[in-house]
Amino acid sequence: MRAIRLRPLRVSIDLRKSPRAKQARKRRYHRLCQLVGLRPQDRVLDVGCGQGHSFEEFNRQNEIVGLDIDPVERIVQDNFQFVKGDAASMTCFDDNEFDVVVCIGVLPRVTPYANLRRAAGEIARVGKAFAVVVPHMLTFIDPYSHLPLWQFSPRNLRTSLRRRDPSLSQEKNETSSPEEEKLLYLRARDWQSLFPESTVVSHRYMTFGLVRDFIIYKRRIPQVNAEVSEQR
Repeated sequence: MRAIRLRPLRVSIDLRKSPRAKQARKRRYHRLCQLVGLRPQDRVLDVGCGQGHSFEEFNRQNEIVGLDIDPVERIVQDNFQFVKGDAASMTCFDDNEFDVVVCIGVLPRVTPYANLRRAAGEIARVGKAFAVVVPHMLTFIDPYSHLPLWQFSPRNLRTSLRRRDPSLSQEKNETSSPEEEKLLYLRARDWQSLFPESTVVSHRYMTFGLVRDFIIYKRRIPQVNAEVSEQR
């Protein structure tokens, strides 16, 4: 008797592969550059650079250092250098070593909360300016699972669906415990408390606001104003 093999159930749609996904990422990239006032001569740190689809893909001008816990370098371009490291402990970098730090979609995966707090402090420490992108707490489509309101679903439902659909499995990192499944979705004021000198704005990533982000940013203090402050 011939065995019947059942294919894994797929309940999510990968928004990154949609025809408009690259346009959405590019639009968000330009928004980040505007908020921090990115200049061609600025040195940039990308925390959790991954495969570079959110930042490096659109930038061939700035000197970029990419930090990630995955030792496999997937970004090959002349203006990019890879460093293996953990967002919660960037001791390899000096205070204000970078003109701009970007961190896109990474911090909700940094658990437990104590590690998240350390990662936020490290980003603020090594960068004169920064732009951090996290999912909006009320986003309709969760950008990690690509499911509606996944962030509000019961934990037992998430566990059950992950078993049936491998594409829903969250990537683990060095700051996560093996048992941790819940992403850290925080309110705007909670993110701002982690970055006291920041401003938090809402960004509509996909049409009709199906996917929404928070952008937490700190703009570099203009040199003229900085000199006046020092004189006072």
